[in-house]
Amino acid sequence: MENPFRILCAVDASRPAAAAFEQALAMSARRGAQLVLVHAVSKDRRYSWRAVERVAALAALRERAEAQNVSVRVRVQQGDAASVILLHARAHAPDLIVLGSHEPVGLSRFRFRSIADRVVAGAACPVLLIPAAHARATPAFRTVVCA
Repeated sequence: MENPFRILCAVDASRPAAAAFEQALAMSARRGAQLVLVHAVSKDRRYSWRAVERVAALAALRERAEAQNVSVRVRVQQGDAASVILLHARAHAPDLIVLGSHEPVGLSRFRFRSIADRVVAGAACPVLLIPAAHARATPAFRTVVCA
């Protein structure tokens, strides 16, 4: 396959990101897609902050993908999460971006746009948002509702 279908999935240690990974992995395995995992290290933290845990967690995700014969690339970069995701989306030209949906709470909901909002606004391809409560990955959709 010269130009395989490519899915970019943003991952971190959160529950919504875990749900997004499960969805992206199921879709990649079903479709034979290449999976690109992107992790942004907050610019407010040193790059080495929790590096051992980060490396282990990303290695576990890589192993799960490879166990399902999914071609996977892992990218880690420090910076604003939405900017890092969009940078790698431009570099890897995915057919789909999969993100976990974090619900901002309190005043931050009004002061800042969410990472998902910013990625959707800046992406050149479709973006699939997965809520944290999403219990089961769906490898293929039978019905899509368009508003």
